[in-house]
Amino acid sequence: MKQLIQLCWSQEQRERPAADRVAFILTRLSDKNLQTQVVADRKLTEDAYARVALDQKQAQEAEAGRVAQEKKQAQEAEAWVALEQKEAQEAEAVRAALEQKQAQEAEAVRAALEKKQAREADAMSALEKQQAQEAARSFCTACGAKLSGGKVCASCGEKI
Repeated sequence: MKQLIQLCWSQEQRERPAADRVAFILTRLSDKNLQTQVVADRKLTEDAYARVALDQKQAQEAEAGRVAQEKKQAQEAEAWVALEQKEAQEAEAVRAALEQKQAQEAEAVRAALEKKQAREADAMSALEKQQAQEAARSFCTACGAKLSGGKVCASCGEKI
C-alpha cells in the first residue's frame, strides 16, 4: 500500500500508475480487507453465539439446581411435618392409654372402697343385730325381767 502511494505521487509520469491500475489494486486490497473483515465478523458472531449458548446453558443448570434444591427442601419439610404428626399421634395414644389406665385404676379403687364399705356396713349390721339379740336375751320378752342365763324366765316362767 505504501509503495502504491509513493508511485502515485512520483515526479515522473511514467512511474505513476494509471487510474485503472490504481482502482484495480485498491479493489483487490478492499476485497482482501473485506474478506478478512467478513471472516473476523463471522468469528465474532460465532463467539457471541457461543457465549450466549453457554450463558443459557449455565442459566438452565442454575435453574435446575435451584429447582432441585427447592424440591429437596420441600421433601425435607414434608418429612418433618409427617414426623411431627406421627409424634403427635404417638403422644395422643400414650395420653389416651394413660387416661384409660388412670380411669381403670380409679374405678378399681372406687369398687374396692364400695366393697369395703359394704362389708363394714354388713359387719356393723350384723354386730347391731347380735347386740340386739343379746340385749333381747338379757331380758324376758313377756315380762321384761332380766334373764339369768336359763332357758326359762325366773319371774314369769316364759320359755326363752
